[in-house]
Parts: sequence; structure tokens; C-alpha cells
Amino acid sequence: MRGRIFRAISFVLIVMLQISIFGAIDIAIASEANSSVSSPTANTLSAQSATSTSSADSSSKTVLAATRAMPESLEAPEAAGNQGILYLDGKNGSDDNDGLSQEKPVKTFAKAKEIATANQNIQTIYVLGTVDIEGDISLSGTKAKLVRGEKFKDALLNVVSGKTATLKDIIVDGNRENIIATSALVTAQSASTLNIQDGALLQNNKNYKDDENSTRGGGLYAYEASVVMDGGIIQNNQATNGGGVYLNKASKMIMSGGKIIENYAKRAVYNQDVINAAGGGLCVDTGSTLELGGSSEIASNTSEEVGGGISVGSREWGPTNTLVMNGGVVSGNTAFASGGGIFVQAKLFFGDASKAKINAGKIINNSCTGKGITEFAFGGGGIYVNGTPSQVKFGDTIYHGANGILELKNALVTDNLAAISGAGYAACPISKTTIYVTNGVALYSNKLTNNLIASGKEIYILSSNRMGLHSKIDGTPYNISERMLGGTLYNWKDSHGQLVTPEKLKGELKGDGSELALYTDEQLDATGKKLATVIISGNTSATRGGGIGSNGTVIFGEDKPLKEVKILKEWDESLTPRAIEVELRGKLSDGTDWLIEKVKLNKENNFSYTVKNLPATVREQKIEDLLYIKELGSEVFKVEYSKGEDKGIFTLKVKNNPGTPPPNTPPNTPPGTPPPSTPPEEPPYEPPYNPPYEPPYVQRIPKTGDVDYSLLVTLGLLLSASGCVLGYHTRRLAS
Repeated sequence: MRGRIFRAISFVLIVMLQISIFGAIDIAIASEANSSVSSPTANTLSAQSATSTSSADSSSKTVLAATRAMPESLEAPEAAGNQGILYLDGKNGSDDNDGLSQEKPVKTFAKAKEIATANQNIQTIYVLGTVDIEGDISLSGTKAKLVRGEKFKDALLNVVSGKTATLKDIIVDGNRENIIATSALVTAQSASTLNIQDGALLQNNKNYKDDENSTRGGGLYAYEASVVMDGGIIQNNQATNGGGVYLNKASKMIMSGGKIIENYAKRAVYNQDVINAAGGGLCVDTGSTLELGGSSEIASNTSEEVGGGISVGSREWGPTNTLVMNGGVVSGNTAFASGGGIFVQAKLFFGDASKAKINAGKIINNSCTGKGITEFAFGGGGIYVNGTPSQVKFGDTIYHGANGILELKNALVTDNLAAISGAGYAACPISKTTIYVTNGVALYSNKLTNNLIASGKEIYILSSNRMGLHSKIDGTPYNISERMLGGTLYNWKDSHGQLVTPEKLKGELKGDGSELALYTDEQLDATGKKLATVIISGNTSATRGGGIGSNGTVIFGEDKPLKEVKILKEWDESLTPRAIEVELRGKLSDGTDWLIEKVKLNKENNFSYTVKNLPATVREQKIEDLLYIKELGSEVFKVEYSKGEDKGIFTLKVKNNPGTPPPNTPPNTPPGTPPPSTPPEEPPYEPPYNPPYEPPYVQRIPKTGDVDYSLLVTLGLLLSASGCVLGYHTRRLAS
């Protein structure tokens, strides 16, 4: 009896162990499979999102093709009259209609959204008539987008005069593959305000009449309106002026975020006399203003004439237009004639010249190709400023012209490329060029395709009477600082490789063919580059002016009083004086450190030297608070540094004493350096990391997909042991 009970217990134990083993194996295999296979629904949605914009959007590599989740169903929308499509007509529709056919469209955006929210199968809302909007305009909560309907060519959305509308989480598509429009996608009327925020996408609109008639605004047209853009994207649109955005009649746009990318300004030629194409990304026209800053981006736009990224003014004369740039990026844009990144128009006949004030931001990797019809001799890969003579006579009438104006502060112009001359900056006969040292510019390391120093790698200015309307031989004025941004000496060299004296950096070029060509071998220290808040780099011109080309007026920096600094060398009485060299340097509290000038001190100059024409301030800080000196080759002396005043002139003193400098004593004392007697602060003690002790019997919880083979082995051993015990008792009972 006892043997039968024992055999039964053993049998049950074996079965339970087998169930545990096979269960553990199944769980491990399932977990491993789940961890290695992604969700097909997620992959499907991702793929659909990447291709949701139309075939014309396929070139937009950086574009958010859809800003909301796409429908879960992969099937195409059903035919008109069914639930895949909804129709909206702001002129002839009615909200009493169901919107499921072209014959019965709804009238208001609110009604269309209501239906699309209730019916998640609706993916496309075809617009058959312009819809007036105000308030929040969003398709959040739906899976639909607005698309230009068949045969409809006017604006899809219009901000009513005096009203405010906000576009967010909405796709507005011009359906350019099937329809050529005669209007922008969105219009904003007089005294209205349009806000463009995250998730708004204005795309795929072709505003075109014919090759002789101009159109204005591919994505957005504003008339006496305000536009505030801090998010969203305007992409892949076309017009003659303002492929992406056209600002008309004293409109104002503030752009602190978002992108205007891959738009196109197509040329229109009327009787070969009027040639238009301006502002691939934006055209700021007829007295309008653009303020650019923050994280805004104007990129990869094209104009068949001027202003690949931004055109401040168009090819037609008009009132003053203004660009103020305090941040943002203008990159990768192309103009066929001039102003690959930015074009600034002049004045003639009527109106006034346009202006650009650039205080911060990047203008990089733009180009002008020289393929335009209009003037491109001084192309301006990054920026071009147009100009006209003060008086122009046509027939018996005298017209007054004026140069466009570009003002730059704290600029770095480097690594730009030109084919002919002036890779950094090139200016034609009617130009006016002024470079101040205070908040000025660092021009260096620009390159010419022909690599001729006679062509002025950094600066080229020409006087000529063979430039048509831009000719001038009675004086082309220039005033060029001998110091770059922060006060570093340029050590300018001329077309023969000879150093240029300061007095030759100011004057006028006169006569046909007179030119000034300058280059430098100097450059800012690596950290000194941080002085610049404006970066103009990587731009190219098929002619002149890789970074900046000008027929107009260009002013770098500010005309402010300059500073002198005196450097004195003192020797201990026990030492024999000898010639030494010191560096005059500047240093900001953020670690920006740059060389200003190397100075030789010897008996001939009585161990004294005055550094002149320094900026009085750098980054709004007094230069005296930033300067320090560093003696070179003085390892055998103990060096002392001090500051003071000498007859009203700020003075830096260096004194050598006998003996070697103590260990760990730096050879210089830049601003903010503690005295040598102050021991450096030690970092707080951090004990080495030791992971907490885990007793051997505490087992780690396995992660999803882990197979704990040690458990399987243990269970197998237990199963074998149970089998042995059962066999032993069976044989014993049998015996």
C-alpha cells in the first residue's frame, strides 16, 4: 500500500515538472518572438505618413509630409458621394448639405471639421470655393486634409478683413499636379492677422498665368495684413514674386519659427523690358516688413532672377521695404541672377530704396548661378544689394535714384567662393562701402576659383564706365577698417602681395578700370569666432561677390569712438633688458578668447608701444575690462602683469623679475584669473560607484524576451533525480 502511494506521488511530481519545463520554454520563445517583431500597424502608418503628400512633395527631404496620424485603413478613399471624400465650398455651399458630393458641398470650415471628426474615414476635403476663416483653424482630431478641388483656381482659405485666424495642425494642399491656380493657397486681407503655428502645412500650389504675366504669392498672399509665424511649414509652392510668401502694401510678417522651403519664383518677361522673378521663399514688397529670428528657416528656395531665399523689394520699383534679421537661418537657396540668399532693391523713378539690418543669424550655402537675364556681374551668393545713380536722365526727364542699404553687425564672412573676384565682398562703381571696427566684420579665408590674389579674395571694389546704369567714374567711395571684429589686425595685402598702409584704406576710386583688391592671411582664433553673431559662409557666386555682392550701400559695424592702449615693459634692476614679444589679447567671461595684436618691445621703442584704433566696446563691454597681455618666450623670468592709467591712456604693464616662475604659475593673467596665491578649487569628492550587493539567492527579474537557461537546467536535474528515486523504490518493492 505504502509503495503504491509513493509511486502515485512521484508520478504527479514528474508531470508537474514536465508542465513547468515546457511552459517556461513556450513563454521564453513567445517573449523572444514578440521583442523581435515590430507592430505592423505602426510600420504601415509610418510608411503612409512618409508618402502622404503628393508626388510633387517627394523632393522635399526635410519636409514633414503629415503632421497628424494618418487613417488606419490602407485603402484608397471611396468615390465621390461616399464617406472617403468631403466637399467644401465657402461661396456656394450650405451647411444643410451633407457634403458628400460636389453638388451638395458644405459652406463653412467648422461644419466640414464636424463631419470629418465624426467620420474618421474622411481623408480628403476638396475645396470648391474660397472659405472665409477666423478663429482657430485646425483639423486636429480628424484624418483629413484640405485639397484644391477640380477646376477651382482661387484661394482655399481667406482671413477676413479685420479678423484673426490661427492655422495649426492642418494640411492645405494646392493639388499642383492636376490644377494650375491663379491665387495663393491662403490670403490675408486688410487689417487682418494670420498666425501660423506647429502642424500647419501650406504646400503644393502653383500660381501661374503665363510666361508674360506675373503672379504674387504661391503659399501665402498678405495685403495690408499681419502674419505671425512661429511654427509650421510653407513648401513646394510657385509664383512669379514670392514663391512661398508675398507681402504686399505695408504688410508685416514676424517669423520666429517654422520653415519656408523648396518654393520657386518663376520668371515672367513682358516685352523684354519688364522682367520679374523675385523671392523664391519670400518677397517683401510695396512698403512691407519682415522680421526674422528665433529658429526660423528659409531654405532650398529658388528664384529665376533675384532673391533666391528672400527678396526685399521686387524687380519693380516701389516704397521702402525692410528686413530685420535677429536670428534664423537662410541656407541652400539659389538665384539665377543675384542675391542667392537675400536681395535688397534700390530706388529709381519713384518710391524709395529698401533696407536690410542683419544683427544675428546664419546666411550659409546659398548660390547665384549667373543664368538670369537681369544684371548678375556682382552676383552675391549670400547677399546682393542693388543700387542706382543719384540722377538718371531718360529723354528730357531726370529721375532720382538711391542705393539699397545693408547694415551688418558682428559678422563673420569666411569660406565663400567666387569665380572672378571678391569672394568675400565685391562692389561695383556706384557702391558705397564702409567697414567700422566696433561691432564690425571679420573677412578672411574666402576663395576664388582662379586663385589669383590680384582679384581680391576678401574685398574687391571697381570703378568703371562700362556697367550701364551702374557706371560711375567720378568716385567710388570706400572706408575700410584696418582691424577686424574684436580688434584683430587684418594686415591687409594688395594685388601684388604687399602690405597696405592704413591711409590707403580710405578714399575714392576714380577713372575707368580703377580697382581695389585686398586679402589677408590673418584670421580669428578658434574661440574668437564666437564674437560673431552673423555668419556668412559657404556661399558661391558664378561671377563676383561670393559672400556679398553690392551695387548699393553696405555698412559693417558702427561708427563709435575708438580706444588706445599703451603697453609698457619694465625690467628688474638685476636683469639686462632685451627685446621681447607680447600678445595683446581679449577674453570674455564665456571663454571667448582672441588675439588682437602681437607687439615687439625693445630698446628702440623704449620698451613701450601704443595700440591704436581699438573698439571701445566688445559685446557692449568696455575693452579695458577684456584686455590682457601675454609675454612670449619668458620662461626664465618671473613675470608680473598689471593695469592702470598713464596720462589718460589705459596702460598694460609687464615686469620681469629674476628667477624662474613658480610651478603651476601661468605665464599670463587673463581677466577673471585668480591671483597665484589662491589655490585652485578642488572638485567635490565623489566616491567610486559600487553597485549594491546582491546575495546569491536573490535572482534578477528577467527582461522581456530573456531565456533563463539556468532554470531549465535546474528543472531538468530535479526531473532526473525524481526519476531515479522512483526507479529505486520500484525495484525495492519488486524485490
